[in-house]
Amino acid sequence: MTAEPPVSLPGTAAGSSPGVSTAPGLTAPGLTPPGLTADAADLGHLPQALRAGADMSGVSDPRLLRALDWWRGLATVSALPLPDRAQIDPAAITDLLPYCILWDVLHGPNDTRLYRCRLAGTILCEVYGRDGRGLMLHEMFGDDTAQMQAGLDVAAIHARPFHAEHRMTWAKKDFYKYRRVLLPFTHRAAALRLDGQREENPARVGLLMNVISFVPE
Repeated sequence: MTAEPPVSLPGTAAGSSPGVSTAPGLTAPGLTPPGLTADAADLGHLPQALRAGADMSGVSDPRLLRALDWWRGLATVSALPLPDRAQIDPAAITDLLPYCILWDVLHGPNDTRLYRCRLAGTILCEVYGRDGRGLMLHEMFGDDTAQMQAGLDVAAIHARPFHAEHRMTWAKKDFYKYRRVLLPFTHRAAALRLDGQREENPARVGLLMNVISFVPE
């Protein structure tokens, strides 16, 4: 595993998006089976950086690989293209939970989305300096929201993992660098629309698990 910065030093997080998604040209296709690489036809219109983020062959960090292997194992036993939130067993990922953020994906009309923090891991809360539960993504990431949202939109719309590397400029600690992987789940038990009602299409991505790993420098 990669070395971690001291937990007593503030800073780290996983990211995402502001309120409504504004990524141009993105429409919600059918669910894509996990494991497709970035050259899949439905990603061809995206900028190269986003296409690269959707290609899991670029992931080498041990913690992120561990998260991907676990997620793919859930998908293997699922009867649907994606695993569901109900399949998450915290006891099976005790090593990952302190470095996780769970984001609710709230769907609205015209393929709009909001991302809301459902749960934040203990280490991430400590370095962030507060419990992120209930915060919308723009409340956490401020001026970095658009950059963070781009990856969440790829994971949520195209129903596939996404990985990226960032500096913690959003926390004014850009001397820290971290990697993240976003893992999409359906959420049939409690999928919501922006108006708070049950999601009429519960097969869509309703939850993103964001796993983070610090990069020593």
